[in-house]
Amino acid sequence: ITAYGLKDSRLDAENVLIIRELSSALIYALFIIPTVKGYPLLVGAIKTSAAGFAALASLCGCVSMLLYYRSIRKIGASVAMALNSSYSAWGVLFSWLILSEVPTFKAVLCGLVILVGSLAVALLAKRE
Repeated sequence: ITAYGLKDSRLDAENVLIIRELSSALIYALFIIPTVKGYPLLVGAIKTSAAGFAALASLCGCVSMLLYYRSIRKIGASVAMALNSSYSAWGVLFSWLILSEVPTFKAVLCGLVILVGSLAVALLAKRE
């Protein structure tokens, strides 16, 4: 759907992302949070010391989505999705570098499989 919307030259990645994020926020605010009676939990979470960290994580997520939408427009949905799915492999590396968590053999192996698979999909999609 995003790739279709980005084909229109009048829409840029920023506008498409704003539409997506606003519609998502409205659905959560009007339907999902009230359904699970989550507003007291939300207010409590905002009052904690971790609220700043959550805001920073949200900002990083927003920047990530913006880059993803820009890549959809520039290189196409299939290649962008392949590259976007590699984030879980990068998580292993960043956990090691930032958090000093020693990765397990299984995590490294899975990360390599994800990276190789993402690269293969991106290269095959580029050929076509």
